Amino acid sequence: MLTFYAELLSNIRAITLSIHLSSPATASTRITVEPSASAAILHHHGESIRLPLPGNVNPEHQQRQYGTTVGTEHLSCRLEVAPPPPPKGENYAPWSAPELTRTESASFDCRKCGSTLIPRKRVKKWKDLPSGNWADMMDFWHCHKPDDDRKKKDEAEEGESAKYSTFGKGFAVERGTGLVDRLYFLLPADDCENVQIADVKLKCSLCETELGVVDGDSKMWKINKWNLRLNDQEKETTYPLECFLSSQIISHAEEGGVRRLLVTSEADVDTQANGIKIWIFNTDYRYTHTHSAESVRAVKLLWQTVEPGEKVPTDSLKATGFEGIALDPTCLQTLRKCLHDSNGHLPGNIGKTSMGQSGEWNVGSLRRFEEI
Repeated sequence: MLTFYAELLSNIRAITLSIHLSSPATASTRITVEPSASAAILHHHGESIRLPLPGNVNPEHQQRQYGTTVGTEHLSCRLEVAPPPPPKGENYAPWSAPELTRTESASFDCRKCGSTLIPRKRVKKWKDLPSGNWADMMDFWHCHKPDDDRKKKDEAEEGESAKYSTFGKGFAVERGTGLVDRLYFLLPADDCENVQIADVKLKCSLCETELGVVDGDSKMWKINKWNLRLNDQEKETTYPLECFLSSQIISHAEEGGVRRLLVTSEADVDTQANGIKIWIFNTDYRYTHTHSAESVRAVKLLWQTVEPGEKVPTDSLKATGFEGIALDPTCLQTLRKCLHDSNGHLPGNIGKTSMGQSGEWNVGSLRRFEEI
């Protein structure tokens, strides 16, 4: 079976095209560029096969032909692209506080059964949460650190460990106010309906879909965005979990400066069982492949599974260390599936670890959001 993968390398204004042929190449096997400059043409065994590209080829290079070695089943080339459009900008995730403020008539329903979870106009004010490590970074960005009599008293009584003691202990519950993270909403229980608590987990009262958890610090309800459906005057909108995960991973690289992650289930943080090691290679690139003619915007990741008995260092300040993050089982399962599926899009054995080969990284990707 013929497979291909085309990756846009915007930093060097080139497209890398890799093809795994269904039969060995002959002297006539070659690649040309379509007149529209948006696709390559593979000429092989008397056939001309169109391969869509994630960008347009520079017109000055459209007349070039790219051959290969006779007898090989792999063909690759690099195509120079026309000047790309300006970058899309920041790490976008839908349903931010400004967006929700503009949709006052909207409600949030259970994605699976459609029951109303956050009624219309129940939340009067939406506020974006700061990044997850904001309290830890105060030494670096706060010109005048919070200072009050209570803090001084805490420090005198408890020592340096009480530093910023009024911070990082959750958020005050304010009815009618929703707090917005890239992945979830933090809401007072009174602002929700058709939600039941089982232990600390939140479930839809009608279909029992797991929606989130009770936040341990604030006791507010933490409802995951991917379990919701926005109902705005009969227009319903949902988003895939994969894109929310990529947004979170990108934030670690762009806001926290961390590119090596150890992702585990919340239940296996200590044992690291079934964990995934991730190396964030490129936070923004585009590609096309055998099963997708449309250009896909994604984050490129190198990944390995944690071997049984392996202990991964979780000190991100060391050269060999990883930043540990814990996901709920559904998120981890989705992440694992997306990495395996995207790795399968690569032609031949490119980016794949062979059986019994340890220490090598697999190549994968996660689709990322595009702001319209």
